[in-house]
Amino acid sequence: MRAPNTTLVVIGFGFNDKHIAEPILGAIKANLSLNVVVVNPDIETASDGSPSSNSYLSSVSALIDNGDARLSLIAGKFEEVVPMVPDVIAETELERHAERIRSMGRMNG
Repeated sequence: MRAPNTTLVVIGFGFNDKHIAEPILGAIKANLSLNVVVVNPDIETASDGSPSSNSYLSSVSALIDNGDARLSLIAGKFEEVVPMVPDVIAETELERHAERIRSMGRMNG
């Protein structure tokens, strides 16, 4: 969670274990390029829309409310969220292009 441009997807963890929740919240505060998506069907919300029973989720919700676009709280089940996750491409278009260029060099050389 310290690496730049990293995304943490948390599914089914209610942030009730301090030993896991503290490092996640610490990483959110320290790593400005960390994206965090929390998926849990039991994210309870208060009348203002914020998680009501958990201080860690309340902190994440407060950051979101204050414009932190790196964070997402999704009240849903694994089965509901998976279809929304894009497929991960093994090679990027840039990598495929570089290989095509190398192949051209071998054919012409």
